[in-house]
Amino acid sequence: MDAYRDERNAAAYREGLRSLFGHGKPVAVTEFGTCAYTGAGARGGMAWAIVDRSRRRPRLTGDFTRDEGEQVRYLSELLAVFEEAGVDSAFWFTFAGYGLPYDAHPRRDLDMASYGVVRLLKDGGREPKEVFHALAAAYSGGRATGRDAAAAT
Repeated sequence: MDAYRDERNAAAYREGLRSLFGHGKPVAVTEFGTCAYTGAGARGGMAWAIVDRSRRRPRLTGDFTRDEGEQVRYLSELLAVFEEAGVDSAFWFTFAGYGLPYDAHPRRDLDMASYGVVRLLKDGGREPKEVFHALAAAYSGGRATGRDAAAAT
């Protein structure tokens, strides 16, 4: 089931999640996440809707502030809620926002509208976002992974 928390369902979110356990079967969250800008968590599953695609070159619909920590906070908060509720599995949406490349110019930084754990570069490359490392640590039992592990040694 999709389990996006936003400002509309935040007050009843835990109760709604608990109601899924009435059948005595494991509960899997097949989709949750948010984008990398300040305030995206309050928009939950609609955080992506900040791109003006009516232009020849798409751009953001307003002035948004890139905040990769927003994704990390959302991940941490919801994983704690899922753990408390007894959720069996939870899957972050998504690896990359294909078609939403990063740009240093804020109005053209379409990656802000991406739920991806990596940002796509204009040259076709990709770089991990902060949530990439947070997700890796959370799903490995909190052990440092990748460059985090190298920094710890």
